[in-house]
Amino acid sequence: MKKIVTLVIITLALSNCGIEEFYFLPQLEDMGGWVQTQLDSTAEIRVPPIPSQFNSYSMGYKIFYRIYLSDNTGLFHSEDLSGSSPSSSDNRYNINHDLSSDYSVLARYEDRTSSLQMSESVFSNRNYYELYYENNNSFVSINNKLTNSGGTVNIRFNNTTNDTPDFSINTDTFPMARSVKKGTNILPNDRYFFWSTELTQVDSSTNVDVSNLSSSQTAYISMYIVAFGVTNMKSVYGKPFHVGIFKLPSR
Repeated sequence: MKKIVTLVIITLALSNCGIEEFYFLPQLEDMGGWVQTQLDSTAEIRVPPIPSQFNSYSMGYKIFYRIYLSDNTGLFHSEDLSGSSPSSSDNRYNINHDLSSDYSVLARYEDRTSSLQMSESVFSNRNYYELYYENNNSFVSINNKLTNSGGTVNIRFNNTTNDTPDFSINTDTFPMARSVKKGTNILPNDRYFFWSTELTQVDSSTNVDVSNLSSSQTAYISMYIVAFGVTNMKSVYGKPFHVGIFKLPSR
């Protein structure tokens, strides 16, 4: 399934009138970017470059994620899980009730006609965290690779035992890694995206990026990409765009 995305750019500067200046970042619409997913395991993202007039405060893109435990072991195609159709809504609800709720809330911020202001707290309030990757035994924000220049990103969750989920940008490939919120723990502690019984150990200080379920046999991940920047010590975010919902492989 291919989603067409474009970048609409609006900048509002009222400083000449003595009114505080506002900063905006491009929306992920109207400029030829796209996301193409296959089944519930891979995505190719064409990430558009952020125009140079925003370079004084734009810092590229981030991807946010949340893991959802589930007792639904079925295999879904991407079109079965995204969008507003009744069947897609039912499938998300059947995977995990929190997935259904989170998707509905974040869709209001994704809507290009909405006047809702995006911020990182919108993600953190839904327990979404920034995606990292592993490089030379260090864990780094994916923003380190998703710069203003954009590029072609491939995300892979092949449902093969012990096949570590990874992402590539242009010609570089890295294992994807979960975030660690200060003062919390992640299990398994290698931080890779696998389904295991250790994911079910969820409380206020452990696996805070996971939506728990009393009985679970597998797990899914939902991901959003968003342009961001910093100006006057404040973060600036564009509208998020839903990348997809993917099933985690087992160990």
